[in-house]
Amino acid sequence: MSDEDEPLPHGWFAIPGVQSGERNLKERVLPLAPLLNYSQGATILDLGCAEGCISKWLIDKGGARLVHGLDKYKPWIETAREQMKYNYVTSRFEPMDFNEFDFALPWMLPRYDIVLCLNVAQKLFDPKKFLVAAARMAEKFFVYSGPEPVLNDHRSGNVQIDVQKLLASKFHLCAVKRGDVHSRKGKLGVRLIFKCRKRRVSK
Repeated sequence: MSDEDEPLPHGWFAIPGVQSGERNLKERVLPLAPLLNYSQGATILDLGCAEGCISKWLIDKGGARLVHGLDKYKPWIETAREQMKYNYVTSRFEPMDFNEFDFALPWMLPRYDIVLCLNVAQKLFDPKKFLVAAARMAEKFFVYSGPEPVLNDHRSGNVQIDVQKLLASKFHLCAVKRGDVHSRKGKLGVRLIFKCRKRRVSK
C-alpha cells in the first residue's frame, strides 16, 4: 500500500484533505447562522472546541477577531492549532479537563462576546456548576448544545438541569434549533442561543 492509499485520520469534524470525522461542519453551523450578524470583531470562547472548525467558521464567515478554544482531547487541540495557523487573528487552543475546569488562566479574557458550550456539559460530573461559570464569561451571547434542553445524565447522578431556567436571570432565549434524527448518528440534539439581558442603568 502506498502513502497515497493510507486512510485519513479520523476526528470529530470531517476536514477535507486532513481527516474523516463524525460530524460535517455545515450540519453543525447551520443553527449558529444568527451569530454571524454579531460576530464581526467579536471575541469567542469555544468550550469543547474539538478541531476548532466552528471557531474558524466564525472568523472566516463572521469576522471574529479573537478565538480561545479549550478541549480535553489533545490531538484535536493540535489539529485546531494547525487549522488556525493561516488565520491572521489572535487565537489560542489549549487542552482542559472540564471536570477540573479553571477559567481564570492568565491568558484568558475575563469576558468574551460569545461563549460556545457545545456538547460538553452533559458529559460532566457537575454540569450545573460548569454552565454557570461558563455563562458568567459571556458578554453578549451564550450558546448551548446537548442532547436535550433539560440535562439528565448518569454521570451527574441523574439530577435534572433545565438550562433555560438556570440561565434565566442573565439571559433570554433567542433561538432554538432541534436537530433531526440521523439514520446513522441518531439524535443530533438541541442548540440554544441565549442573549444577555440588557443591564439597567441606574439614574
